[in-house]
Amino acid sequence: MTRVYYKDAHGALVVCDCARRATFDGALRWKNDLDNKVCLSNGKSVPAILIGNKCDLEMNLTDEELAETTRKAGFVGGFKVSAKSGFLIDESVQFLTEQVE
Repeated sequence: MTRVYYKDAHGALVVCDCARRATFDGALRWKNDLDNKVCLSNGKSVPAILIGNKCDLEMNLTDEELAETTRKAGFVGGFKVSAKSGFLIDESVQFLTEQVE
């Protein structure tokens, strides 16, 4: 079913909750699913960024963990954001749009 949601995607935001580690692991599964089910017309992976939301709360996700996972999982970038305050929301979306071919 997820293939339908990914169809014609040119970029992806994969979001986890910085305060809940289980959502971080789930985000990695979503990235793996994305990579296995869709690619760009040139055969490359769809650019995806890892978004750690709720950075305004106490975090279980360190900057180092975010950076290492971003690299290892093949995300083009990773950001800690706050949807509540708007912190780094625009910047992260702008970054992704710059990665889209």
